[in-house]
Amino acid sequence: MIAELLKQNLIRIRRSPEFQKRLATNIILGILISISILNFLYISVNLNKFFRNIPGVDPVKLINEIAFVYFPIDYVLRLIFQKYRSVSIKPYLILNIPREKIVDLMLIKTSQSLLNLVPLLLFLPFALTELILHFSFVPVAAWFLTIYFVCFANAYLANYSKIKFRVSAYKTVIVNGVILGIIFLTLFFFPSYSRLFSGSMAIILREPVMCLIPLAVIFIMYKINHRYLLANLFIDEVKDYKKEAKAREKELKDNFSFISSFGSTGQFILLELKMVLRNKRPRPILFMSLLFIFYGLLFYSQPINTEYLKVFIGSFMSGVFIFSYGIIIFGWESSYFGLIMAGNINFHTYLRAKYYFMVLITSIIFLLTSFYVIFGVRILLINSVLFLFNIGITPFIMIFLSTFNRMKYGLNESMFSQQGRGAQQYFGSLLVLAIQAGLFYIFEKYISFNGALAAIATFGIGGILFHSRIISLIEKFFYTKKYSMIEGFRKT
Repeated sequence: MIAELLKQNLIRIRRSPEFQKRLATNIILGILISISILNFLYISVNLNKFFRNIPGVDPVKLINEIAFVYFPIDYVLRLIFQKYRSVSIKPYLILNIPREKIVDLMLIKTSQSLLNLVPLLLFLPFALTELILHFSFVPVAAWFLTIYFVCFANAYLANYSKIKFRVSAYKTVIVNGVILGIIFLTLFFFPSYSRLFSGSMAIILREPVMCLIPLAVIFIMYKINHRYLLANLFIDEVKDYKKEAKAREKELKDNFSFISSFGSTGQFILLELKMVLRNKRPRPILFMSLLFIFYGLLFYSQPINTEYLKVFIGSFMSGVFIFSYGIIIFGWESSYFGLIMAGNINFHTYLRAKYYFMVLITSIIFLLTSFYVIFGVRILLINSVLFLFNIGITPFIMIFLSTFNRMKYGLNESMFSQQGRGAQQYFGSLLVLAIQAGLFYIFEKYISFNGALAAIATFGIGGILFHSRIISLIEKFFYTKKYSMIEGFRKT
């Protein structure tokens, strides 16, 4: 039955409209992946030659240390890129199929990842060109299987972390952060300890039977995932319903009740806020935007030779939420957009609420970045200028471009999913950055850099003062586009 379910899943992927639409993209991606595979193979085949040219280095010992470093990196990559396979099994929940088989299908698909190719490309050629010269076939095979088993154990551990993240996000992030922090600190600041741990790979070469330990870990992690998923195999996502009902409702009613006091505009802002906090695709955008507050630390702590880099950093930090959220401002409501348009609402108020919501989040982000004044008052000045531009001009560009969106946007997809995305989403951010760079270049060339800052700030303040008039102009254009948007959202 599992084989038949996997076959049906492949057919579903091949027949899906999304796959057909992105056929050209998939071909190009396949070519790039093939080139990367060839590069990996070339590096791995010649890795032993490179190691031998390093004086006083034992190639076998060095590759064991590299393998130890690779394990936590593989786990982090799986946390980021590995898909949580809940959507693919939902159609089977209403059919007469044993629930155990459905969970098995989900876990088998979880272990399928392009990351599984990396050990084959990086470590297997080295084993066949170098290790086989020093050890017999059985120890070499056990050594490679150990690496592969650890990667599969990482796959199921990452899947379990993603499940627990839906129940207790903060605890999961803290636990993973502490464990990975200890590992990476050991690697980079206590190399003697990292060599001690990497010596476990050398033990495998002496005692091949030890490769059964990571195999046992795979079995344990599989059973843990299987038991948890079987107990929570429902149409809804795995979550702590009691905690969610208590915390979110209290948060929205108590902490954000003041928003609803601003009339119809406040009600729309509150709906926008609820949509972000309650759905798994927009929620990470908010959290990631807050994390980008620390983006400047990567640059401000180092000497910066050009003022243009400071402009880019300031624009990106304060505008990242508008760039990622605002460009699909109507796409978030695509599943019920027709219902909204059929309602008795004031469209000017509807558009103004979306503008105010982006301004609200961006203002909070800007206030949190004010600590960069420790790197100089000029840094704060540049950030403030770009903040004014990002709340006075950028939202209107994003709202205008969003009226051209015709693709339905799934709120329950993964944040890394490309569903509902197109070139327009990336074009919007590039357009804003290009406009900023162009204005800076023109005003700096004919006036000065400070004059360019003053001009950018003037544009931003002008947009803020005349935002109601600008929204009225967008509203007229919105009326001409809303029917094609409704039709596009319904068809996709």
